[in-house]
Amino acid sequence: MSTTIADRTGAPLFWGSFCAPDAPAGSQFLGVLILPATDLVDFARSAHMIKRNPGGEIAGGAIPDELRHIVQPGEIGRLLTKAEAETIGARMTAVEIGPDGLG
Repeated sequence: MSTTIADRTGAPLFWGSFCAPDAPAGSQFLGVLILPATDLVDFARSAHMIKRNPGGEIAGGAIPDELRHIVQPGEIGRLLTKAEAETIGARMTAVEIGPDGLG
């Protein structure tokens, strides 16, 4: 397995959201992390390896290639706040993707 994020620049980007479901309401969200990875298991291993896994449960998936350009370099590899994650999500939902890609 690669040891740095830079070594994986051609890999798909994965979005992982960390939460503590048993924590009190309002403190369950632990952060979002975007990393290049081959799948969610690889994402989880990489998050742990670079010490960006805050614990809790992970939910996530691959960011479509058509939306990869929306993620800024400074948003990859660091734990994002809820506000930052919502901003990125809003940028993604603002893009229309048709059957032939970006439209």
